[in-house]
Amino acid sequence: MPQRIDLLTKIIEAYDHLGVVSTIDSGSGLVIIRGSEDTIPEIKEILNNLPFPVEVLNLDETILPAPVKARE
Repeated sequence: MPQRIDLLTKIIEAYDHLGVVSTIDSGSGLVIIRGSEDTIPEIKEILNNLPFPVEVLNLDETILPAPVKARE
């Protein structure tokens, strides 16, 4: 959902140098969050505590970007 993508982007950007959100498909809510190996734990913590559910697709513990989909 585009509204959730906007909120997710604002949340991630609020943390300086944590990661960059890029939209893959706004209609389905699919984005990529680009970060570094050092920021993966913090990004995962944020994603687990968002005010809406997200699904992390194909996350490798050491490789970003990982597609993230905002669920309805």
